[in-house]
Amino acid sequence: MKIFYPGRFCYPINYIFNNSSNYNHGTDEEKTGYLDINVFRNIGYTPIEGATVLISSVSYSGQFYEFGEGRILYEYKTDKNGKIPIIELPIHNELMRNHSNHNFYIISVYAEGFYDAYLFHVQIFENETTTFRIYLSNVSGDQRRFDMIIQPTTEEIHSR
Repeated sequence: MKIFYPGRFCYPINYIFNNSSNYNHGTDEEKTGYLDINVFRNIGYTPIEGATVLISSVSYSGQFYEFGEGRILYEYKTDKNGKIPIIELPIHNELMRNHSNHNFYIISVYAEGFYDAYLFHVQIFENETTTFRIYLSNVSGDQRRFDMIIQPTTEEIHSR
């Protein structure tokens, strides 16, 4: 298993934080943002048509966060441009006022002839589109593996 951070195989294009001009005064549960996914080959950077993209919501709870539940929200196949439709989702991010819900998104990407990729802790911000370019590696030999991409928080980014 390899762990890749943005800048290697997954590039978040728009990772924009809310500003007061577009702030919605509703509850966090009512606020939404958008997710835009593009899937490419990591060699030649050409789009992959027919890749399966799953968007799941994961919730965890318990004194030590020992309980978890995941739900697949959307499943799409990429078009000839390696894209899926832009998806509107409830916000989940590190800036939310109520962190007691402990929710986050996972994106899983599968394509025949390529290693799978998983993006953990995908954050959705109010009225913003978060765009990911996901680059899949060709399968080589009998080795079974997958790429895991963990999105760093702003605290992790700024402490480096």
